[in-house]
Amino acid sequence: MTTTRRAFVISTLAGAAASPFTHLAGAAPAGESEALDSAAHAAPVSSSADVPAAGPLDSQKFRAAVQQGDASGVETYLTRDPALLYSRDEHDVSVYRLAVLAGRPEIAKALVTHGYVLDIFDAATAGDTDRLSQLWNEDPGLFQSRSRDGRNPMHAAALAGQSSSVEFLAGRGVSSNTNLTDAKTSAPLDLTPLRLAVAHPNPGAAEKMAQWMLGNGGNPNAAIGAPNPNAPFINYANVTRVHEDDSVEWKYFDARGSGGAGVSKMATSVTWDIGCEYGGGVHCSHGPNKANFFGVMAYDRTWFDHDLYAVTIGGGFMNNPGRYLALLPPINGATAQTGTPYFTANPGQKIYQWDMQLNFQYMPKDWITWWTEATFRHSDVPYWSGPGGVTPPLGNTGAPASFVCNNGTPIAADGCANQGGVWSPDLRTREVVWGAGVMVKF
Repeated sequence: MTTTRRAFVISTLAGAAASPFTHLAGAAPAGESEALDSAAHAAPVSSSADVPAAGPLDSQKFRAAVQQGDASGVETYLTRDPALLYSRDEHDVSVYRLAVLAGRPEIAKALVTHGYVLDIFDAATAGDTDRLSQLWNEDPGLFQSRSRDGRNPMHAAALAGQSSSVEFLAGRGVSSNTNLTDAKTSAPLDLTPLRLAVAHPNPGAAEKMAQWMLGNGGNPNAAIGAPNPNAPFINYANVTRVHEDDSVEWKYFDARGSGGAGVSKMATSVTWDIGCEYGGGVHCSHGPNKANFFGVMAYDRTWFDHDLYAVTIGGGFMNNPGRYLALLPPINGATAQTGTPYFTANPGQKIYQWDMQLNFQYMPKDWITWWTEATFRHSDVPYWSGPGGVTPPLGNTGAPASFVCNNGTPIAADGCANQGGVWSPDLRTREVVWGAGVMVKF
């Protein structure tokens, strides 16, 4: 979470969602983009008399007509060259998907009328669960297929905001964690279906899709990215964790009933944790993506007056340059599974914390204990909840892995520009806690 190892939501939800969506929708390279822009915006394709003879850009002009919703132009092109019905761009996006993503359902219907048969990516994009069900009955292996640039059907459903497709696909084992790489540079693009779902400009669709994905194995930690500037990319699927924790308890004094009202027992405990992560671009001991953990807790307890009273004092510290065992603040209902962009947990993101505690207990009977205690906690980064809390203005809203606006609504494509800006939780570096209570054994 999400990030988080979950920082994957930050750039898209802060108003930069257009880039990954443009890529997956089938953006053309620079030279082709000019031709496409010229065909799509400078001169509408309208009648058979206006359609030029077939040429090298015929397919692009046909796609421009599809994007524009120019039904007569589409008919003319298909009449002249039926093969255009199955033309695709360099990202393997069909003209049917292009029509659906452009909001041209009438063109998509016309393509089917001309004999177009929806493949699994088309059906996922259109939210056509009947066709998905038919394909599943014919060949379940299709659901694990990938496009030329690595997309799976869940990418198509998330891009189109089709929660019905996401539900269908998630229930049949289609991964929400599949990532893409740039075809030219092989660099990870950090474009998992889960990230696309959370970043979708329709908040309602984003929440539904994220819920289905997270409930069926979607994992924000599966994203590939560069959480720290100039750091290597991380493939969390290849990260391994080793960890060890041990504890020692020692009763070093026992008056055995002879202590009177004085000290009757004394004992101490020491617990230590040590571990690290490695692989996939993460290192235990060095580099910008360093991830290790070391923590110690020590407590000493003294009983008085035949165990009628007891005082415990102790504390501990945790040094964690990768945050891999740092408990996630429950901002907007976030959990370790969902993550939160308000407190990410990436290798190389340091956190150091320590605390001290004083506890007093009164035990008049074996079955009842009255207690009170005071605790002081410190963190080198804002972590503890302050008076403003970690709940958005109108309560938890939207996906926990998303930002929230100051008016209490989930962030949209405008980055909360029209909702008073992005809301922030009240996190502090220090916390003092006092508590009291009673424990009863039944």
